[in-house]
Amino acid sequence: MQITPAILTSDINIFSKLIKEFEFTQTVDIDISRPPFVENTTLQLIDIMNLIDFDHYSIGFHFMVNDPIRDLEFLMNSNAKEKALRIYLHQESELEFLNYFEWPQNWIKCVAVKLDSPLMTLEFYRQFEEVQLMSIETGRQGNPFKEEVLDRVEALTRLGYFGKISLDGGINLDTVDKVKNSSVDRLSVGSYLQKSQNVRESYRMLEEVLESKF
Repeated sequence: MQITPAILTSDINIFSKLIKEFEFTQTVDIDISRPPFVENTTLQLIDIMNLIDFDHYSIGFHFMVNDPIRDLEFLMNSNAKEKALRIYLHQESELEFLNYFEWPQNWIKCVAVKLDSPLMTLEFYRQFEEVQLMSIETGRQGNPFKEEVLDRVEALTRLGYFGKISLDGGINLDTVDKVKNSSVDRLSVGSYLQKSQNVRESYRMLEEVLESKF
């Protein structure tokens, strides 16, 4: 099970600090949010692009916004267009553009699902290489992990989805033990690492729990 650090912040200094601290993982999720999809506004793409080493990192952009096409068009007009990106769109967002948007070949199309949203059809999910299930309230780090998300993981596999499944939110040393034996492929980990005094050690401790036996 892969661990990916996640950054969700409206503070450019915190972002600059974390993007350097997470270099040892070579992968990071960057959360972009704004109302009315969620209550809080994070840093936007225009604020952070010059701080990201796209050659070093495998970057995942998680767009918690109503209009992700606005952000995708921004990326298309930047040097990130040629990079290998993971793009997480919310199924609750305006996704009509999927019918015509031409995805760069090296972008991986993924979908995120709010905890309280019903699962959609297998046909819908098959257009995405990864489904990311939210395990906390969307848009806010530090909220408690909701175990019912594990039932949704199993429901998604029973539906017949065979792509990657990831969880986002509430993962820490107290909760990771609950997910390590599930069908989840990847964990997006925010506040546990973001608030850590020693990111490398905290990351290692999570890995240790995941690698331990039943």
